[in-house]
Amino acid sequence: LSYSLFMSVHDDCVVRELEVDDIEKFMELQDLFVQNHVDLTRAIYENVTVRDWLPHLVCLEKVLDTPGGRLEHAIAMAKRELEAFRNLRILVATAGNDTGTDTGNGTTSGNDAGNDIDTGNGTTSGNDAGIGFDASTAGNGTTSGTATDAGIAGNGSCTATTSGNSCSRPSQLVGYIMYHCHPPCSRTKKFSPWDTPWPHVHVKQVFVAPSHRGRGCGKQLFQSMIEALKPAQRSDIRLEVLEMNVLACQWYRAQGFVIDGLTRAFLGNRDDYQVVAYHKMRRLLDAPAAKMATKVPVPLFREEVMDEVISVTYPDHAGTFDVAIVGWVEREKLHFVDSKGMSEWKGERFVNCLDLNELFCKGNVTFKRSLSLVMQDVEMSKKLKSEDLRELEKRKLQVDHEASWACSITDPESKRRPRLKKKK
Repeated sequence: LSYSLFMSVHDDCVVRELEVDDIEKFMELQDLFVQNHVDLTRAIYENVTVRDWLPHLVCLEKVLDTPGGRLEHAIAMAKRELEAFRNLRILVATAGNDTGTDTGNGTTSGNDAGNDIDTGNGTTSGNDAGIGFDASTAGNGTTSGTATDAGIAGNGSCTATTSGNSCSRPSQLVGYIMYHCHPPCSRTKKFSPWDTPWPHVHVKQVFVAPSHRGRGCGKQLFQSMIEALKPAQRSDIRLEVLEMNVLACQWYRAQGFVIDGLTRAFLGNRDDYQVVAYHKMRRLLDAPAAKMATKVPVPLFREEVMDEVISVTYPDHAGTFDVAIVGWVEREKLHFVDSKGMSEWKGERFVNCLDLNELFCKGNVTFKRSLSLVMQDVEMSKKLKSEDLRELEKRKLQVDHEASWACSITDPESKRRPRLKKKK
């Protein structure tokens, strides 16, 4: 598609495809997008910087360190000449007073009342960019980065009507949506857990400038993406949401998305990193795809969330209660919770057994402590355990060496005898 073949007009903005002439303004929007992530994560990690987020949201560190590397990376995405960018699409929302003439076919009308959304993802590129989730690759290059972050801000209502072959194209870029169209994958050649035998779309980034939030531009960007997709691609749409963005999760749930898993990103250097958690979300509209995707899910939480305090809204409308996780049953994949000192049922403390993973995916469970901090503790525990194991192995080797040396001194039979020269 090109902007001349696809254009959607809104009362406040026009949505079209990204052009090379838009790159400078597009990079400015990306800078605002990165700063938005910094502001969100500083609520729990005070030392997070823009540099920590850039490799996850824009491009690889080696591209950032190369003079002009980021600009070339953005131009390559707009041109889509590289194999890795062939299935990548970027739609931009423009607004302003300047007018021009463009050809657009089709008629769009209707009322739109929604929220602006703001999503981000770890998109990286080397010599060829593999844009995906959890360091997925495309082509021969290497890639790193993780998730998509989706956020919403403000409410708005508007009416969009477009008809005819000419329309105004304002010049100011106020938002964009980036998504990757994945073709069907053979069952025998799966490159990631999300690869499926049917096509799907991975929303990577959505952002609306703060000055234009609350006007429905985010909703228009998302709807324009749906209109630009082929019917088969609309049945499976995926994204990742930063768990701190509670409003974003609620907005996407309202659009039919459900939590399909958890993932994480590591900010900073390897020795002193911060963990941020993402919700994997997915919307399945096609019945066969939904049936094939409903397998027994891997539990998101096990014993690592013991002693965490959560808020549970019971599906039977019994109410919402604060409880502590006190047990985990591996066989049944269930958790025990205790309301001692936090809440009561009919005036009494209660202990209950529930499916924490299912309730969390349905949005009935919220953690009192940030999931990013929970995962940070889990990673630190793994790191300390690994260090302890290495230290134990080191001590064992040292003891074995000392014992062998002592045995060679005290036991005459263990001494090495000189070899006799063979007679010719």
